[in-house]
Amino acid sequence: MKTIIKFIVLFLFTGSASWAQSLDTATYSRIKSIILQTGHQQVEELKTQVDQITSDPAPYLKSISNESGVRIYAKERAILLLQFYPTEDIETFLQQKIGDDAAPKSLRNFAVRSYANGFYWRNQTKVEGFLKEFRSESNLRTVVDRSLEEVKSNGPGKSFQKPKPDEIQRQKKDR
Repeated sequence: MKTIIKFIVLFLFTGSASWAQSLDTATYSRIKSIILQTGHQQVEELKTQVDQITSDPAPYLKSISNESGVRIYAKERAILLLQFYPTEDIETFLQQKIGDDAAPKSLRNFAVRSYANGFYWRNQTKVEGFLKEFRSESNLRTVVDRSLEEVKSNGPGKSFQKPKPDEIQRQKKDR
């Protein structure tokens, strides 16, 4: 199973470079500059800014999250924003990111949160089943449990909020 996921991820990364070339470079640059802004911004603020640039930012966010040389915090933001654009393509992308053992832990954690928030209320059984597959991994167990707990308690349409300070410290240690 992990070999298949690695193959899919490899295909995604090699295919995304040529696919990114078909994206509008001006739009890509504008979205990337928003994502790269420093400081703590609420995810809803980032979404509003990105939505003002294009009605379909998901391909740009995916490309940013896969681009080598982009800082981890920017990739995390891009992945987190994907929760607002729940399509089959985004669902598959987030599942692949979660399953990518080679990805930094923080990216996998944000993919778990984005996946839970974006897709839980569409198909609870499927999301819970998929995420519970990763409970056996010690580095994902807590974020899987916490994400499912948060999405259930927040209700439909509520997004992931800014991480708590202790969580930010843990993520910095994992990098």
